[in-house]
Amino acid sequence: MNNQGSSNPKDLSSGVASLIDIFFFVLLVVLGVAVMWGVPKITDPGAKASLAGALFGSSAVLLANWINRLNEHHKARSSLTEQRTKLKTLIAAELVNLAVGLIETKELMDAAVTAMSSGGTGPGSVDMAKCFPRNTPMTDSLGASLLILDGPAIDALAMLRVNLAETRKTMESNARIVGSHFGLSLSAATVLSRAVGHDMTVLADVVDHIAPNRRFKLNDTGEPQLLNELLRQKAKDPSQLD
Repeated sequence: MNNQGSSNPKDLSSGVASLIDIFFFVLLVVLGVAVMWGVPKITDPGAKASLAGALFGSSAVLLANWINRLNEHHKARSSLTEQRTKLKTLIAAELVNLAVGLIETKELMDAAVTAMSSGGTGPGSVDMAKCFPRNTPMTDSLGASLLILDGPAIDALAMLRVNLAETRKTMESNARIVGSHFGLSLSAATVLSRAVGHDMTVLADVVDHIAPNRRFKLNDTGEPQLLNELLRQKAKDPSQLD
């Protein structure tokens, strides 16, 4: 789904109507000047003045229509831009909350992988509620309103939703085996770390489209970082950890 570069039928029809208005405006002005210059030749001065006046008057109406249509087009585009900005601000707030939850889960899984890979013991079990990707109820409820975003942003949001659903399904299948907690083995922690890391990469793609300049401070001692860069940095595979 890609809306970039596509033509809106309403905008196209408005553009054609504007071109028609301009064409006939110019044509009527030319005819009016021609009448004033005596082409075609009209001997009655009153008739000449009346005809020229009618032509110039009609051209003025067409010019006014073109100006009004242009103003309406600009107002519509400005309104759409404002709506899109507000929508992105709303979505970005939930994306930050989702990012925080994913980063916390990824760090927990990575710590378990590091400990167990070096012969130590992991956390044993982890509360399921702390690991599940956080919900985005406001974004999910927007429905058709999301269509004012550009195509790549919509595609990225759809891909994120699919990936989060798969991660939740993986976690739920493990949780059913051990009750309300995950039993963390090295393999389970590795699988979950990679799944969450992939979700973070997809989320970074969404942030690229929705809030590319959004900065986030991970802790009290750190400096604010671009959220998309932070997500990609934290999304490393457990095998790449130092």
